[in-house]
Amino acid sequence: VQLGFERRTGRGATDPFNVSLNFGYKAYLFKACWKEALRAGFDPNIGFLHLERPGKPSLILDLMEEFRPLIDRVCLSLYTRGSMPARVINARGRLTRIAYAKLLETLDERLQRSYGLDRRIGEQVSLLRDVIMGRCVEYVPYRMDW
Repeated sequence: VQLGFERRTGRGATDPFNVSLNFGYKAYLFKACWKEALRAGFDPNIGFLHLERPGKPSLILDLMEEFRPLIDRVCLSLYTRGSMPARVINARGRLTRIAYAKLLETLDERLQRSYGLDRRIGEQVSLLRDVIMGRCVEYVPYRMDW
């Protein structure tokens, strides 16, 4: 199956697959990680892996890394099965309303209802807090089963 892209492109992506990944990461995964980090009392700007800069939510970006493969898997599935609409991006390079709705519906179905993404992110955030507080010796990153 041809996905129509040669390499991963972040901001400014022009192909449908990268635009879909960016949406999944920024609009979906970012929000879920942000919510769980704040719930646990973390400062989203103080991270471990990503460079700290004013206004950059380094911790949120760190937390997202573990869960990016989940977004990848959903997007790959939608594209390889031909489930995305024929027209995915509009003239401004953003998801069309139909593509947005399909991607959001599928992310919700597979990651929240079937998989419990918020709960799993919450577990990782709690583990991180326990390691920082000395209640746990080792942080074990989340690994998904393909």
